[in-house]
Amino acid sequence: MTETPPDRVGSTFVVITIAVLVSGLFVGSLYEIYAREERSAELGFELAEASQNARTGVDLVARELRSAGYGINAAIQPSIVVGSQYRITFALDLNGNRRIDRGEIITYFLDPSAGDPLVTANSNPFDFVLRREVSADGDPLATPVSGRGEIVAYGLTQRSRDSAASKDVPLFSYRNSDGDPLELKPGAESDPVGVFFGKTVSSADLGVPPGAGSTSRVKTVVVSMVTETNQRNLESGHYDRVTIATSVEPHRAASGMEVQ
Repeated sequence: MTETPPDRVGSTFVVITIAVLVSGLFVGSLYEIYAREERSAELGFELAEASQNARTGVDLVARELRSAGYGINAAIQPSIVVGSQYRITFALDLNGNRRIDRGEIITYFLDPSAGDPLVTANSNPFDFVLRREVSADGDPLATPVSGRGEIVAYGLTQRSRDSAASKDVPLFSYRNSDGDPLELKPGAESDPVGVFFGKTVSSADLGVPPGAGSTSRVKTVVVSMVTETNQRNLESGHYDRVTIATSVEPHRAASGMEVQ
């Protein structure tokens, strides 16, 4: 019976060990490539979803805001009641009866709460939701209250870059005929219901209180929504973000209207 020399046994063992290590590295590399492709596809889906979400939110706000003031007599009811950087309240004659009834003062606002399920389910720590609140008995001005109102967009961060520790892209900007942002005029104050909503347009520039010689100086409202992916991009280490913006000119035709 022939025995295998010890040196050949050792050589075989070394060869097998090297083969196993090479195979492991190869399989590991394949898995890493697969994982990266999966993560890249997931991020691509998240970015597309974020883009669509922002576009839907902008379209909804723009559509209603474009009709704000239609049929309203500015001497009785201002079109925009409150104009802040992260909240807008305006009048809209939804049923066309030439009166402002219950449910026809509308507020869009960035909800400051971090406890909403749509926020807590997201690993991105900078998310907010956009809510739509309408006037009701006991709340004729559709006051923005955290957690109350229909969610019309989510995943909004309103950040221009990762290094921004808080929102720095206004959701709304109110421009006069020269294109100047009225909410940033010297002496501009914070929103009446909280500093979270940022600087607000003065009552005088909104045409409040309504009356003879009192007219709104708001020519256009720029609506900008910034959304980000839930996870950081593996290549850049940053959140991928998309900004959707549009400029809206609220309807300013005046005719008689009763306010209910």
